[in-house]
Amino acid sequence: MRKLFQHIVHSLSIVLLSALPLFAVVDGDEKTIQLDDSVQESLLNLESIPYWKDSTRLISYAELLQLQPDFEVAQHYSKHNYDAKSNYWLRFNVDIDKSSSKHWIIEFYDQKIQEIIVFLPLLEGGLKKEIMGASHPYSKRNYDHKNFIIPLTSDIDFSKPFYVKINSNKKVDLHMNFRSINKFVPYATKEYLWFGLQYGAFLIMAVYSFLLWLSIKDFKYIAYILHIAVVCLFSMANDGVGFQFLWPDAPMINEFVNALLGFGVSASVTYFIKVVVDPKYLNRYHLFTINTLFVVQFILFVFTLFGTIPSGEKLSLIITLSVLLVGLSNVYLQSKMSPYYILGISFMWVGCVIWYLKWYGIIPHNFFTFYGYRMSVLSEMLAFSFALYDTLRLLKESEHLAQAELLTQQKKTEVMQQQVIDEQKKNLALGNKVNEELEQKVKERTIQLLAREKELKELNQQLSQRAQKLGSDNYKLDVTNFNLKDEIKKVIEKRFVNQVITIKEFHDLFPDADACKRYLSNQKWSDGFTCKQCSGHSGSKTGQVFTRRCTKCGYVDSVTSNTVFHGVKFDLTKAFYLSYITLYQPDAYTNIELSEMLEMSRNTISKFKTKVKEAKQNNLMLPNFTIDKVKDDTK
Repeated sequence: MRKLFQHIVHSLSIVLLSALPLFAVVDGDEKTIQLDDSVQESLLNLESIPYWKDSTRLISYAELLQLQPDFEVAQHYSKHNYDAKSNYWLRFNVDIDKSSSKHWIIEFYDQKIQEIIVFLPLLEGGLKKEIMGASHPYSKRNYDHKNFIIPLTSDIDFSKPFYVKINSNKKVDLHMNFRSINKFVPYATKEYLWFGLQYGAFLIMAVYSFLLWLSIKDFKYIAYILHIAVVCLFSMANDGVGFQFLWPDAPMINEFVNALLGFGVSASVTYFIKVVVDPKYLNRYHLFTINTLFVVQFILFVFTLFGTIPSGEKLSLIITLSVLLVGLSNVYLQSKMSPYYILGISFMWVGCVIWYLKWYGIIPHNFFTFYGYRMSVLSEMLAFSFALYDTLRLLKESEHLAQAELLTQQKKTEVMQQQVIDEQKKNLALGNKVNEELEQKVKERTIQLLAREKELKELNQQLSQRAQKLGSDNYKLDVTNFNLKDEIKKVIEKRFVNQVITIKEFHDLFPDADACKRYLSNQKWSDGFTCKQCSGHSGSKTGQVFTRRCTKCGYVDSVTSNTVFHGVKFDLTKAFYLSYITLYQPDAYTNIELSEMLEMSRNTISKFKTKVKEAKQNNLMLPNFTIDKVKDDTK
């Protein structure tokens, strides 16, 4: 286990050190951003975009045009160098190739920017202002996306320079991405898919831990659920999805939520580690260190809240994780503690270090540095889940070891008892010679035997009690696993209606035509057989699968008759998927996308979708896609 842990840490270090540059930026002296169909995006910062700092924070757009200050570019840009006491004015030109068929946007990544005002000159001579930011309601944004998006529409005069005003009382990241819609849409889709997987994993881990707590009543699972909840909210606040979905009409929360939740993450992980470590391995020095950590975390929280220390929540996390990493390593050498706790702390520590290196501009802004902290948080949660499972495994191994020792002691007792019996037989054979002496020895031996028999009964009683407890624990785990499977099944059922099921996921449930017919059979005849010829209610199976013969008139009813699938010439699984898309997700795919996905003609798809809609109007039987129906045909 220790070698595996060392190997994982070594591999993680190699990946993080090797994954650095990703995007190329425009030359620093360039003031015009060239956009054409040969590029998808251009990621720029103040090393490329000229800027001017307004230390008075009073200059308006009209005054700026009259003042005409000298704009300059930064020699080395980092988030740390941002002056939170000044407004930043950015000036640049955008040149979009006239032959370009793409639509373009400007994207700001940092969701903590309090106010962004973009001044766009119009062809008709006016001026359009785009205002957004963390201090404004979420509804003021042009796009329903966590980042700040400014569309470059056709009514903009690209021959004139653009001005952007940045107003923020906190240090923010001024990376701008000039990106085409063709690039933005798949990027945003994959990003929100990642968010769904990440927060879905958090939810599953929290629910599973709660079920374990209900079964075992171990308080460390409650501490873990608390840590998951705080980390989840902190990640949502950093990602911007918290403002998007939880408090869109309360932008004032953005002023303190990161400091508050950052302190919560530091405190919750400290408390969680304190709970999971066996108290017999926590000496006074360890307890003093933990209490000191809580005090330091609170002090950093206060300073961060009042703006004395920028991004103090990350500093608090690095200090906390460093101390916990050293302390856990020391405890691990003295106990049988799971190494996954150390691995989880290490993952989160690496994510915070990457964040700080990017803050000071030591490493560039790219995919791995931008998402490094998010991946480290998810890795930490997975490692902690494995650690809790490993702790449960060690507990079971201890119980098995105790049972083995008890059985060994029982065997020794039986051997001793047999030896007593053998000695008794020998004494009886010599009864005539040493009768009086033998009687005395028999009495002594009988007393010993009774004492040992009593000891054996006590051991047997202990073994029985342990066996009953083990059986009870196994039953609770079985119930927990059953409930977890039931929850997973309900989640899949909800996804049929609430989310788009991909063709691959659909094939997992309906791999072939027999699975589709089996589903129709369970839905069609779940309430009994009814003959459409004579209305009889008694039917029997025939020689062919998925058919019923009326015992009254002999009519053979097929599973697809009187359904939208009757007479379908193409694969039944494709027809099933088309009916699902038409009924529940009609706007998910166009006919062209379905044609490429299913390798069918658009005409066939259009006709079948029309057939499904008509069948719905005519009350023909359509699949309701309930997972309970996807099982063997037992009727």
